[in-house]
Amino acid sequence: TDKIDELRRLAQTEGEREKVKNGEMEKRRMEEAKKKQREQIMNEVEEKLQRAVANDEKRGKKMARSDSQDGKEAAVATQGAESKDRKKSSNSSSELLKRKGAQTQAKKSKPKTAVQDANAGEVVAYDRLHKNISEVFSYFLHHTNESTLAEVIKDMLMVYSSFNKMMGSVEENMRKFRIGPSPLEIGLDNLQRNARNLDELDLQIKMRDNEYYLRAKNQEIHSDEVKESTLYYRVIKSRSEVYDIVTRSFNRKPQWNELPHGLNLRHTWNLMWTWSKPKIDMGKLVCWQKVNHFLQSKNLTRKDFIKKNLELAQRHGPRAAATFNVLPQTFVLPKEYVQFIEEFSKCEEQNHNYWILKPVGKSRGRGISVINDIGGVTYGEPIILQKYMTNPLLLNGHKFDLRIYVLVTSFNPLEAFIYKEGFARLSTVPFSLNPSDIGNKYIHLTNSSIQKHNVGEAPDDPDMIYGGTKICLKTLKTKLQSQQISYDKIWAQTIEVVLKSLAACQHDIPFNPNCFELYGYDVIIDTNQKVWLIEVNSSPSLSRENYLDDLIKQQLIDDTIDLIDPVDFDRVKLEEALERRAREECRNIPLNTSNVVNSNASKLNYDLSQVLKGKMPRKYGEMPNFLGNYDRIAPTPLSEKYVKLSGGQKFGYMGYSQEDVQKYQAEHFPSSASHTNLKKGEKEKK
Repeated sequence: TDKIDELRRLAQTEGEREKVKNGEMEKRRMEEAKKKQREQIMNEVEEKLQRAVANDEKRGKKMARSDSQDGKEAAVATQGAESKDRKKSSNSSSELLKRKGAQTQAKKSKPKTAVQDANAGEVVAYDRLHKNISEVFSYFLHHTNESTLAEVIKDMLMVYSSFNKMMGSVEENMRKFRIGPSPLEIGLDNLQRNARNLDELDLQIKMRDNEYYLRAKNQEIHSDEVKESTLYYRVIKSRSEVYDIVTRSFNRKPQWNELPHGLNLRHTWNLMWTWSKPKIDMGKLVCWQKVNHFLQSKNLTRKDFIKKNLELAQRHGPRAAATFNVLPQTFVLPKEYVQFIEEFSKCEEQNHNYWILKPVGKSRGRGISVINDIGGVTYGEPIILQKYMTNPLLLNGHKFDLRIYVLVTSFNPLEAFIYKEGFARLSTVPFSLNPSDIGNKYIHLTNSSIQKHNVGEAPDDPDMIYGGTKICLKTLKTKLQSQQISYDKIWAQTIEVVLKSLAACQHDIPFNPNCFELYGYDVIIDTNQKVWLIEVNSSPSLSRENYLDDLIKQQLIDDTIDLIDPVDFDRVKLEEALERRAREECRNIPLNTSNVVNSNASKLNYDLSQVLKGKMPRKYGEMPNFLGNYDRIAPTPLSEKYVKLSGGQKFGYMGYSQEDVQKYQAEHFPSSASHTNLKKGEKEKK
């Protein structure tokens, strides 16, 4: 039996080895096939370029011959004209002078920025945005090198020539993906199991007159249509819930097509959406393509990095120290273990010396625990220990926090928008500071990923029937007003907390025109009605588990895509422009010298007018064509104030004075403005 077992093990190991070998062989075959395909396309491109160069040389010789013949004929004609002109009177010479003057005035009066072409129409002056062709590629915003520019042009030419070759007919090559029904499309009848009173739920939704509900119910899904458009999107399928909601949003917009998978089309999309960090080379993109993540955004979203950046901002003086005090007392372990022990021993005399332990790089409540004993501090990775808030504002005796959505379209300079709708996430068990309840996550943690497992114990509230353990901000406003709490003051403080965190952290996030990012801010309110920052999430949850998720999150993604609004570009015209540029490089014509740039500004304008179809990309500071339910919070006088206070510079086109800042605060944040006026009055009295 032992020998038989050994033989079986050997057979299993041999089978596994064969599987591994077969897998490796398949990978090698795939890689070799891709290499062959790339080499074939590159050879075709080079042959095409060589033919074009040879044709140009032939044309040049023919033009030279015709020019020489024309020159001889012109010389004979000028001799005859000169002999005739000598016989003419002085009156005719004065008429000639007048004609020449009129011609020169007509030449001067012609506009330089707009040139009329018979085929293309008006040429837009794109040289205001880009000085030369290298600025069109994102890599060359930071690095300039002629050799690498030529390589990038050839690489881009190969990519777009293969795209145009494969995607010649949209109807034949478009792949359609079926997506499952959303909660709103299932119908109210199927909610009977969860709802305590279906008639009451139906009445609640009808009485609310919720515009999101109406828009989601009446919105057409265009997944079966083939759209005649060159706007393409790519959603990475790492998370099914992300792929589902984002793809559904694009399918609701008739001008968007999904870029087919498996055709090695690489980075030829207009917009790419991924849950994790995008695995692409940003240097191979053109500046009007969009990706939904910033490089180095961990400086804002990692719990230890945001703590470090806020502390650095507080070191710019006592005013900055008070302004950027938006995070509860926090220690990073193991680096600050000694400081934490000292603070913990100081707080032992308090009734409730509670601390919350969190891993620095995890989300959705994973690894979080509340401790009141130094022996509970155990970790195998970097963690933070944060002072637990023992006086949170409660709703019907339950703890809650807010999930706020913030869209950042630019760092350095800062441009950000806040979504006016979001969630208040409630605990399912009434709040308690009893030491015996310290391990109960349903009391102390409000994460939906934790509380959804205890929905049966949720408070008997009709507002929570179609939201699980969450309510929308509109419902929260009515509940706070019933407790004589001003929601507008809470919202104004929330905007200030968001701006302070962005201003403090943006110095370590480089500018990138290709990037935007949707952040999920978690904030909490204490009994003094002060808003505190808990954390910032780089990929907030987009799962739709109930009606409220579908109402808010689907509209959030719709408005985000409409606000970003990537520029449509003609890939065939881009291939032609790149081919001509590569042809010039083959003839050893420098691409980046100032003489060529100055003389070929009209050529650059012509190329970009053809590629971008005459549309101008949105500049920093310009209001988007569609805001939806977003409000712009940067650039504003308040954001400029916090950027300057954090030790940064004023960027962009907006330079605000102190009077502008005070006026903006008085209009948008009356509570904070009156508070500053009171402080001034107290100082004057003293």
